[in-house]
Amino acid sequence: AFKNSEVKKVTLSEGLNAIRADAFNNSSLEEINLPKSLVYIEDGAFANTKIKKINIPVNLKTIPARAFANSELEEISYALNCKLETIYEEAFKNTKLRELVLPNSVKTLNRLSFAENRYLKHITFSNQMLNIPPSCFSGAKELEEVTIPDKIFGIGKQAFEGCFNLKKINIS
Repeated sequence: AFKNSEVKKVTLSEGLNAIRADAFNNSSLEEINLPKSLVYIEDGAFANTKIKKINIPVNLKTIPARAFANSELEEISYALNCKLETIYEEAFKNTKLRELVLPNSVKTLNRLSFAENRYLKHITFSNQMLNIPPSCFSGAKELEEVTIPDKIFGIGKQAFEGCFNLKKINIS
């Protein structure tokens, strides 16, 4: 729809329930308000954009592959009672996130979901998560601290590979 465009700001109307694949990919998009009615985003929808902040609406259950990959995203917030459950491969790969707090609705991350986030310093996992997949946070060179729920039963191979500054792991 707006792939490779110069659009900078978008306000989406309530009632919109889906954003299609690559809809804003490689555009100049800096700001977008996602409506509460949004339930589905397809792969790469906001990849390679200039978006700095995103608020995940209440009814969105999945973040697809490469949704925000290679964007300038610095902050993720979540609607109250957010239903987000799954974050797919490379969804937030190579962004400018500094802190990641996953809401307790999140049950599943996938391989490379947050890989190459070289500005990421702190991660707090959802207490619903049971597994941290392989290479999920690989290349997060500035990562210093991780808070993991005590019910985690598996941490995948190379989940934190290249996280040279990781000094503190809290298990709660």
